[in-house]
Amino acid sequence: MARYSNAEESLFATIYNGRNDSRLENTVCMLVKTLPVYCSCDPKLTIQAYMTELSEQMLSSMANDIFPFSDICAKYGINSDLVFAYQAELGDDYPNRGYRCQGS
Repeated sequence: MARYSNAEESLFATIYNGRNDSRLENTVCMLVKTLPVYCSCDPKLTIQAYMTELSEQMLSSMANDIFPFSDICAKYGINSDLVFAYQAELGDDYPNRGYRCQGS
């Protein structure tokens, strides 16, 4: 995202299901939250170090998920560059323009 926007850093939101509380085990409802993802493109950083840093950031955000990113944005007047949503589905193959893509 940073490279696309010609910046050295980017901020975007990702969707998190927020079902980590055992009190919610019998709850049926939408518990979708948005969490911030901050990326800084340091060319000296190895890919492994970058991914470790990003993983630690996400775990920290999940540990503090009582404050949704949307509320933080509203309170402090910040905006993310985009909201990224990836919905993985279980299955062996996926249709794609007439081709079958094998899941791994």
